[in-house]
Amino acid sequence: MSAPYTSSMRLGMGFNAFTQESCSRNVVQVAPTSPKTATPLVRPTPIQDQQVHSSAKFVSRFSELVDAVGVTPAAFIRKDSPRGAPYASFLNIDHFNSHHIHYFIHVLATRDVPFSPDPDRAEFETIPTTPEPAKYGDSFVSGFVEGGELVALISVKLREPTQENIAAAKGRLEAQLDLGFRVASAPVPALREVDGETTTIVQWKCGHRFDAPNQWTPQNLREEVMSFPEYAFAHPVRLSPILSKYTTVKGFCANKLKVPEYEKSGAYIRAASLLDDYVDYKGILGGIKLAALDVDAGRCSLTAQPQTIELAQLSYEAKLDSEALLADYEDVPNQGAEAASPDAVKFIPYAPTVIGLMNARRDCEREVVKIIQEVDNLAANPETNATVAPAHLNPAVFRLLLPRIVDLSKQQRQLERAEELENARLASAAIKQRFNELEMVKKVLVRDLEVSKRQLEPYHGWTPVPLGCPIRIVNVATTRTMDYDFTNSYGPSFDLHTWDWQQGNSNQQFEVISGDAKGYYIRHVLSGRYLTPARSGEFGVYMEASDIPFGFTFSRLDTDNLTMIHLGKSPEYTLSLERWKDDNGIKVVGCKQAEGVCDQWLLQMWEDEEL
Repeated sequence: MSAPYTSSMRLGMGFNAFTQESCSRNVVQVAPTSPKTATPLVRPTPIQDQQVHSSAKFVSRFSELVDAVGVTPAAFIRKDSPRGAPYASFLNIDHFNSHHIHYFIHVLATRDVPFSPDPDRAEFETIPTTPEPAKYGDSFVSGFVEGGELVALISVKLREPTQENIAAAKGRLEAQLDLGFRVASAPVPALREVDGETTTIVQWKCGHRFDAPNQWTPQNLREEVMSFPEYAFAHPVRLSPILSKYTTVKGFCANKLKVPEYEKSGAYIRAASLLDDYVDYKGILGGIKLAALDVDAGRCSLTAQPQTIELAQLSYEAKLDSEALLADYEDVPNQGAEAASPDAVKFIPYAPTVIGLMNARRDCEREVVKIIQEVDNLAANPETNATVAPAHLNPAVFRLLLPRIVDLSKQQRQLERAEELENARLASAAIKQRFNELEMVKKVLVRDLEVSKRQLEPYHGWTPVPLGCPIRIVNVATTRTMDYDFTNSYGPSFDLHTWDWQQGNSNQQFEVISGDAKGYYIRHVLSGRYLTPARSGEFGVYMEASDIPFGFTFSRLDTDNLTMIHLGKSPEYTLSLERWKDDNGIKVVGCKQAEGVCDQWLLQMWEDEEL
């Protein structure tokens, strides 16, 4: 048991550890060796035992912060951090609720061993006119812990409190402080800066006089934390009382003293639950005040909460309880639930108006008072009041009765954001459409430029392969290669046709070379003869190998080396097959209005051995 030290504390003084309140002085004294004198309880020279306890952690609930500074839930609720109380600047509910991250640092340097009086010499002083709880409490001051204590609370209010930003801000804060006794909560991949507002509160108890900086930063706070134990041991002060149970004192059983049993009755557990509800109601009360101001200023609007089945059931049960309570009093006329419990909250949602907010604020303040009364009853009689049903309404239920707050400015920002996104989408679609249009224009211009180039410079048009390089000319439809039967073990036929691709077959080797004014020449390498139109037939102009060259032009298709071959003097004719048939020996002809796959040719370098 412990409590923050105050200057009114004395050795032998009774103390209520549950409410952290001092009781009567000299409740416990040391029995003198002579009955003529009485010596108050004094502390002998303590044994020097220097100890340093350091901790740093993130706190997410206000009750964690209350517990970290050594204040009991009952003590906080009864006092609510009045001005001048220990840790008053830390335990501010409004400040805690308005920030998203709280980092608590605690350094405790002590040098005293807890002292207990000799149980054979310590005894009670009887004060029969004073009620026992107010006189004795549940313990007494048997000594003091000396040394120094430093506490710091770093609170961060983020502009955009997303989970990602909260994690990044925590990691950055830990990295900046770099406290040796602190183990990082989780690894952060990148210490990026997060937009927000940081508030640092530092408080210390030490005989050394510190010069606080104008502004606390992680760097100077870290220096202060690391050097603090040295100053604390050099200039110690009283930090907290050492509290002892009355069972350690001679005469406890003989005097039949009755002290409150806060631990056994579960009073501390009940008080912790009351503290959570108290903090919730204080937050609700602050939210109601802000909502009323925002509604008056036109920044917010209100909408009514729906009347749910659960609320109707709660209202019905509350009415039955009130009528049962009313039936116990025969002299009270039966006026229903309202007469039995005038301060009871009706389970009807508040009106979505400023008047409704005023009524909600009034009822919220009543619930806060009820919680304080419950703590007072618990402190006076823990055995009875620790198990009774709560007199106040659960804050979660109270929230269901409050009007819904619509942030008009946020709603307007969302509408503006949605409009911006829609405009951006339309602009992106327009840009994409314009890009497609420009691509189409580009293709048309390329074709026109190629036509113009052929008209202006018909001798140097585009060719899919370098001039003078051995190639195969493969028909896309049949995947057979152009073949001039110049050499054959059975006797050459000198036919120009398409045939299965054969590796190393020189009959299938051609090349494109510089030609005349009408186009490029296509020459059979082995024979030295040129591809030339000959006779006309049913399917077009048949091609043959001749000693007289003839010019051809090429038009580009989408794939590299894929082309259509035109007669230079008659570009309306395109090389094709006399008929489409998956067989060898199909003749090559020039056809008009050719536009199928039979009219497409792949000019493949002779080094490539695969189609």
